[in-house]
Amino acid sequence: MSDIYEISYHIRPYEAGYEKTIRPDALLNYFQDAAFEHSMARGFSAFHLLKKGLTWVLSRYHIKVDRYPLVGEQVRIRTWYPGPQKLFHLRDWEVLDESGAVLALATSSWLILHISTMKPTDDGGLLDALESRPVRAIEDAFDPLPELEEPQLESRFCVRLGDTDMNRHVNHVHYVQWALESVSRHAPEESVPLEMEAAYRAEARFGDNLIARARDAGGGLFTHQLLLESDGTELTRLRTKWARNRES
Repeated sequence: MSDIYEISYHIRPYEAGYEKTIRPDALLNYFQDAAFEHSMARGFSAFHLLKKGLTWVLSRYHIKVDRYPLVGEQVRIRTWYPGPQKLFHLRDWEVLDESGAVLALATSSWLILHISTMKPTDDGGLLDALESRPVRAIEDAFDPLPELEEPQLESRFCVRLGDTDMNRHVNHVHYVQWALESVSRHAPEESVPLEMEAAYRAEARFGDNLIARARDAGGGLFTHQLLLESDGTELTRLRTKWARNRES
């Protein structure tokens, strides 16, 4: 039997926005938490890799939301390992409501790096005992996202200490959050991001100043780019699609 890890969450008030539905960043934190619990239980977490001088690095993310759940709702998140994709390792999720209806799907791609060289390597045998489930929540070959040309919108953010993770880098959720914040007032009226794609290209740290740029591609579609203000290094390239949430 394939290894599927399942965990339940109640949507709490501080995780919701003014429409009383969970915020996108809170949903991504659920994904992050479920992945961590699964990896800890099966022995392939960042802590296990660290003992071998290795670490996980997120490369790509693709999320599709059918409906953002309301405060007080209970959701079940199921996550699994679909297997490798060339040098990368896949991680997928599905979010179900109490009736079993699918609320959201996500897929991601990860690299294992040597901490000393920051170059890709194999898993050192940590995934040998993990049985994959060769089913994708979202079929995605993770082709390159389009480069942002002629940005129309621009916002600036400063990395706070609370934005960083155990590696002292900005946690991947914040890049998506900043991209969404930079276009939220320009998105179609009463809409929410129902599809989000991110390609992570470089890291930011505490105290860095970032520029979030975006362009309205029409039809609720936006392309994004996050840069380091100091030297223009491209941190993240994103694409989002906005539409009315079914609960709205």
